[in-house]
Amino acid sequence: MGMGSPNSEVSQISVECRTRSECENFLNALKPPVIPQPRVIQSPPPAVPARVQNTSLKDISDAITWRNGGTKTLDELANKTTAPAQERRRQPSQQPTFAAFAQSAGFDANSGWGAATGTDLNSTIGAANTTCANRAGTSCGDEGYCMLRPGLWGAWASDLKYLGSKGRACNYKTQQEAEQTALAWCGSQGCRVLWSGGAQ
Repeated sequence: MGMGSPNSEVSQISVECRTRSECENFLNALKPPVIPQPRVIQSPPPAVPARVQNTSLKDISDAITWRNGGTKTLDELANKTTAPAQERRRQPSQQPTFAAFAQSAGFDANSGWGAATGTDLNSTIGAANTTCANRAGTSCGDEGYCMLRPGLWGAWASDLKYLGSKGRACNYKTQQEAEQTALAWCGSQGCRVLWSGGAQ
């Protein structure tokens, strides 16, 4: 119990311990608990390259060429890109020339026929049929087409009969060779060359 006077500022307590560890446990129990403080780890600031340390934002912005009207680099990049194969346009010299042929499909209008050339197959077939129908005054049937390569010739021959003979020749070196081949394929004595021409 306390050994000092009642007015004493310091109070003393006597404790008897049987062992040293018993006293240490008693003293540890009297100490205030220690609350661990959170440990804050600060990461070092990112290193700034030496060349940027003394550069202002305006200097960096001014160095962007496309922002200031200089588009040379972007233009060069755009010129290097190519369209997919299916979107590439053929050069004019590589575009095929189509020649299409039509003949009257009516028994009493056998003299009707038509031929046309162009770079679009569907339009060319349509033009040949229109020419034939205007001549025959009746419906016409397709008689085939040629896809002519540049510098080569084609020809079409017929005997102008509904159930007659017809022949066509495509991609020959000369006009004469194309016409002779078409007549040979037609085969009838009444066959004549109705159209011959070269690729555009």
